[in-house]
Amino acid sequence: MGLGRYAVTRRATDWLEVTLEGDIDPSVVMSCEREVRAQIVLAPSNLHALINLCGVTGYRLEARESLVSLQRCIGEKASQSGYVADTAPGRALALWVIHNTQGQLVRSFMRAGEAAEWLGAADSAQSGVREVRSTRRTINGRKRRAAG
Repeated sequence: MGLGRYAVTRRATDWLEVTLEGDIDPSVVMSCEREVRAQIVLAPSNLHALINLCGVTGYRLEARESLVSLQRCIGEKASQSGYVADTAPGRALALWVIHNTQGQLVRSFMRAGEAAEWLGAADSAQSGVREVRSTRRTINGRKRRAAG
């Protein structure tokens, strides 16, 4: 397994991206948390956070609690957090964080595009519930009868 690494990027004043890769241990996550704290100190309270775990190849069990601490730090400013994970270790970490940070709006995704779309829709709906429109077709305002 490779050594763990991280990157923290502010794409906009209200958008934070965190990437963790390699073999994750608590020291990597704690260093990442220090960098995140420095980056979000002046961030607005509606920050959107995308945490990419696709490059995670493994982790020490102790890193799970450090990652929960990182999410709690992010959650102080983030209205929503999206975890992207397409490997078994990354997905396990994402689900662990989601389970242990109840009360925060956090979701896991397989693709970064899906997470970004969900985070981008944050201003319109905070609950994760979206409007469902009727699939029935109408003619002049009246429901069509089913053929049969």
